[in-house]
Amino acid sequence: MVEFFHPLESSSIESTRLNDLLNLVQRCMPSKVVFPRLKSLSFPLNQSHYNPNLSGLDLTQVVHVSVHSLAAFPSQLIHITPLFPAIRTLELTSNLVTLPLWKGDVKGAVSTMPSLQNLAIAASRSITPHILADIATIPTIKMIKFNARMPNYPEALNTTSSPRQPSRDLILKMTGGGFDILPTLLKQSQSVSISHSVLIFDAIDKKTIKQPSIDHAITTIADTCPSLKMLTISNDEPHNNILFYLIRSCRDGILGIASQTLQPLTRLRCITTLHLRLTAALIITPKFLNQIADFWISLQYCYLSPFNRFELEKNNEPLLHLPDIVHFASRCPSLHTLGVLFDLEPKNIEWEGWFEQPSPPLVARAMKKLDVGSSGILDHERTASIITTAFPFLDSLKWAKPFFKSTMWMSDRESEEWAKTQNLVFGLCS
Repeated sequence: MVEFFHPLESSSIESTRLNDLLNLVQRCMPSKVVFPRLKSLSFPLNQSHYNPNLSGLDLTQVVHVSVHSLAAFPSQLIHITPLFPAIRTLELTSNLVTLPLWKGDVKGAVSTMPSLQNLAIAASRSITPHILADIATIPTIKMIKFNARMPNYPEALNTTSSPRQPSRDLILKMTGGGFDILPTLLKQSQSVSISHSVLIFDAIDKKTIKQPSIDHAITTIADTCPSLKMLTISNDEPHNNILFYLIRSCRDGILGIASQTLQPLTRLRCITTLHLRLTAALIITPKFLNQIADFWISLQYCYLSPFNRFELEKNNEPLLHLPDIVHFASRCPSLHTLGVLFDLEPKNIEWEGWFEQPSPPLVARAMKKLDVGSSGILDHERTASIITTAFPFLDSLKWAKPFFKSTMWMSDRESEEWAKTQNLVFGLCS
C-alpha cells in the first residue's frame, strides 16, 4: 500500500515509499506524464541496496531535494544527485553523519551539483567545522544549515591549516546547537576566508545558556563578522514549557541577560535585522538603545525578546519606558518593526509630565509593527495617544501576558488595557 498519494499535477512529492508510488501510477496510467511540474522531492535511502526508481519522473525542473535516512548515507547518493541538473537546495538528514562519510560519499555528491546553492545537513557537532571548511571550496553554495542536535562524537579536529580561499560570503544557519559551538564555527569560517552577512541560530541548546558561553559567543560574532547584516538567536519554547525553562534559567543564574552582554554587537555597522527571542529576560537600557541608534543607521527590524519581565523589579539598571521607545524609533529612519519590553510601573518613575510629548512631537514614520510583549500599561488613553502620534503609519500592535502566576492578576487588567489601546490606535470597535 502506498503511504501517501499525490495528485499527478503536484509540484512536490514527499513519500517514504517512492518506488511503490511510481509503480502504481505507471501501472494504472502508463501513458500519463507523471508530475510534469515537479519542483520538490523527498525520499529515503534506508538500506545500502535500496535505490529509488526515479526513471519515471521528469527531474529537470526539481530545485529542492530532501534525502532522509535511518542509517548512514549509502554510496548511492553520489549516483542519484547528478539526476537533478537544476537542484538549488539539498537537505540531508541522518543520525550517523560521521567525518569519513562526509569526506567520502556526501562531499563527493555535493560537489557534483553545479547549481547547488543551499545545503542543510544533520551532523555531530564535532565535524561541523570540517564541513564548513570544505564548503569554502565549493563556490556555488551560498547557505549552509546545520542541525546540530546530534551527539558530539569524539572525533578529533584536523588542526592542519586549509589552503587560503578567495574571500566569500556564506549564510550560516544552525538548529539545535549551543552557544559553546558558535565561536568554533565562526573562527573556522574566518580561517577559510568566509564571511557571514546572515547568522541564524535557532533552538539554541538551553544547557549552554550560561553567562560565560553567551558572552564568548556574542564577542566572537562581533569580532569575526564585520559585515553582518542579519542576526537571529532563538531558544524560545512553546507556552506550555516556558515557565519550566524560566525557572531553570533562574536556577542556573541566567534569568536576565544585561545590555552589556550585547554591547559588543554595537561595533558592527551593517546591521539591518536583529531578532532575539529568548526565555531569559533581556534587560535593555535607554543607553543601549541610544547606542544602537548611533551605530546601526540602516536598522529595519529590531526584536528584543519582549516577554519575560519577571526580572525587571529586581534590576538596578535604568529601565525603558514608552518615551524611550519613541525616541529610539524616531532616530532610526528605516525601522519598520520593533519588539521590546518596557516598564510602566508607577513606583519606578516620576509621573509628573511623563506623558508629555516634545514640541514638535517625535515621529517614526517608517514604523509599521510594534510588539510590546508583556510590557505593563496604566492608562490606555494616554498610551494610545502617544503611539498614534509617534507612529502614524502603524498597522500592527501586539502584546502578550506575563508568564508567572504571581503577576497574572495584573495580566488580565493589562491585557484589557492593551486591547483598548489597540482599539483607539486603529479606530476599532470595542
